[in-house]
Amino acid sequence: MQKHRAEPSQPQLSQCRWCHQSIYCRRKSGGQSIYCHQAQHIKRPGESDSHLQGKRFLKQFFQKQGAHVENEVYYPHLRQRPDVWVMWPNQFIWAIEYQCAYLTYAQFLKRTQVYQSVNLPVFWILGANYLGKIPYAVLHLESQGLGADYSDGVQLKRIHFNGQQACVRQQQCIYPQRLLQKIRQGVQQHRAPYRQLQQRIYLCGGNLLHMPVVCLPTTYLPVGPRSPHWFIYYELWLLLHEQARSYAELLGCVAEIPWYQSVYIDERKWQAFVLTEMLQAWFNAGVIVTVADQICLAKR
Repeated sequence: MQKHRAEPSQPQLSQCRWCHQSIYCRRKSGGQSIYCHQAQHIKRPGESDSHLQGKRFLKQFFQKQGAHVENEVYYPHLRQRPDVWVMWPNQFIWAIEYQCAYLTYAQFLKRTQVYQSVNLPVFWILGANYLGKIPYAVLHLESQGLGADYSDGVQLKRIHFNGQQACVRQQQCIYPQRLLQKIRQGVQQHRAPYRQLQQRIYLCGGNLLHMPVVCLPTTYLPVGPRSPHWFIYYELWLLLHEQARSYAELLGCVAEIPWYQSVYIDERKWQAFVLTEMLQAWFNAGVIVTVADQICLAKR
């Protein structure tokens, strides 16, 4: 296979014969003339040095894997240019977006769908400034859990958002008495979101001030739901307190709450994954048991 190199087309010396993009000629220290793509020479307006450094690193990384790589290859019909364009020896092409600045879910989704409209796989790799946040839009589901790909300009790594991840640990409290005190204070002082959650739990026949201790998590749980895990546990507990339920019925309860969204994970699969982890924690703690494919409380 002929690799895509920056080579001039004879009729038009400023155009690459392979991708028809603009190229320029420069001389190496030994006097040899080489041709480079213009897009790789020009820094885009507003582009940070860390973003430029990250693109260089990604180009070198994929080249070491045996792929041919270009930066900023422009797709005129898409009106987009991926940060890194990767072509593997089998001619399979990837679009790599290296994201340092903050983007909303809608922006991630729109740019992803543009590539997907022409069957071009796109992978989002996040910059180091995202390490203190959970970028829900680019989380993907794996056997190890929910993960995302990061680059700090020095190495490429995959981070899983589980109990070992500092970002997850900071967002969750697993000390029941401390959490229960926080909930009661929030309800009594009518603070958000406790006031809204209290109103919803009233409709289910419960009261946050009298929430059972078994509804307070003691392990770190997967990210995804916008409502706290303890609130989901309480809704599940109220359902099971009435009667035994099937897994599908409990999943329907979880699906009613607001969820974060990802361009890679089907929301139903995300909900099922988190619910399974939550129920497993309850099983391990002896809170629930299964009887003939029905889930019920161990002590009614």
